[in-house]
Amino acid sequence: MAENAGLLDRLRRRVAALPKPRRLRRTSVAVLAVASLLTLMCLVLFGAMLVNDYKIGRRTGTAVAEVQAVTFARTIVRYNTPDGAIHSPTRGILYPSGLAEGNLVKVEYDLYFPDELVRVEGRNAWMNVWPVVAVIAGAWVIAYPLVRRLEKRRT
Repeated sequence: MAENAGLLDRLRRRVAALPKPRRLRRTSVAVLAVASLLTLMCLVLFGAMLVNDYKIGRRTGTAVAEVQAVTFARTIVRYNTPDGAIHSPTRGILYPSGLAEGNLVKVEYDLYFPDELVRVEGRNAWMNVWPVVAVIAGAWVIAYPLVRRLEKRRT
């Protein structure tokens, strides 16, 4: 812990020793990098949702599932397939908003991977487009004025 404090102090001294325009420029670049990274992460997440929906849509099976557990990280369901097998995806169900323990819900699943890809029937990635857009817009609404202000102070 003391090593980290010493390293942090040395880093602060090095940054403070930089000329003011250079410090402001590096701060601007850092702000733009964070906003760009957040944008990229959101787009990759949305792309992954579209891929999962495509996989389920290619080979769709339907069933009625019982919600076993609802936690912050995932919602666990259990359902039977026509072959009599009982499935409970360990990673949870896709698009679980509004579900509560004990609910019965119609689900769609990938016939080849019924323990991996399961979603609530009628829900898909496009339900999440506005939250993704809001996060991206929020990042740039904060980053753009901040960078403009830093660049104005730099010159």
